[in-house]
Amino acid sequence: MPPKPNASDGKVTATTGVMTPGNGITDEHEEYAERYGWAVAVFKSDPELWKLLNQAIKNDWSTGKFVAELRRKRWFKKHSEVWRENEVLRITDPGTYKQKYDGLYAEVQDMAANLTGSELAAPQVKRIVERALAFGWNDAQMRNAVAGFLKQQKGGGYGGEAGEAEAELRAYAADQGVNLSAGNVSKWLKSILAGKSTIQGYKSWIQQQAMSTYPGLGQFIKEGKTVRQLADPYMNLMAEVWEANPEAIKLNNATLLKALQFQNKDGTGALMNLGDFRRMLKQDPRYLSTTAAVNDATDIGHQILKDFGLVG
Repeated sequence: MPPKPNASDGKVTATTGVMTPGNGITDEHEEYAERYGWAVAVFKSDPELWKLLNQAIKNDWSTGKFVAELRRKRWFKKHSEVWRENEVLRITDPGTYKQKYDGLYAEVQDMAANLTGSELAAPQVKRIVERALAFGWNDAQMRNAVAGFLKQQKGGGYGGEAGEAEAELRAYAADQGVNLSAGNVSKWLKSILAGKSTIQGYKSWIQQQAMSTYPGLGQFIKEGKTVRQLADPYMNLMAEVWEANPEAIKLNNATLLKALQFQNKDGTGALMNLGDFRRMLKQDPRYLSTTAAVNDATDIGHQILKDFGLVG
């Protein structure tokens, strides 16, 4: 029987970087590694595992004894089952492991493009892929990780699902007369993409803010109306009386707010009567420059002269 090879006889393969029989690896190492269900290269990849295998050989451990001792080791306790399985695959079948890694890498980039409208930087994708392999992340967990890298595109705004959510939230907030800060929008979008919150949930928050800002409209808003819908008759009346472009009148117009945040004598909120609002508009200096105001003044002057018999 030929002598067993010693450590000086070993070689490292060019393709895998794994030690081949001869570099401290004996036939017994191969035999016992196979008995325990792993390739000897897995044991050789970690000093703690290599020491454990040698102890098992020395004491001729059964598979049950080996598993029990393995579970006590730091290597086992430190890593999840998924990580251990992937690490074994990486060492024993690097080609298959690379296919798995590359497939997950592409999946993360596709997810990033769909969620944010942009691809992530390579280090960011690498970080997500490695953690997904280590902890066996599902799609929801990977979405959460991708969402954490959300940022505005060049020129402002967001792309992908984030951009669609932003547009919907900003449009609804504008219709409810509520201002949204850039910081809040960013936090909201990350939470929505991660699946922790919903667009409807944030719309409910906006609705509550509108009800607080416009107490007299609270019941209408609660029923599904928007502040813009309720303000529409007043905005049209302003445009008519002041002979202004309706599109130029905004919800935060100070005169309009007097109608929307009107209070009754008892202090309760209400919408101002349209007749009272018309009279208020005509008392505003902006009305004096309108054609209607000039005609009214001319008619009044003519009537005065007529009353004094100065004109026929």
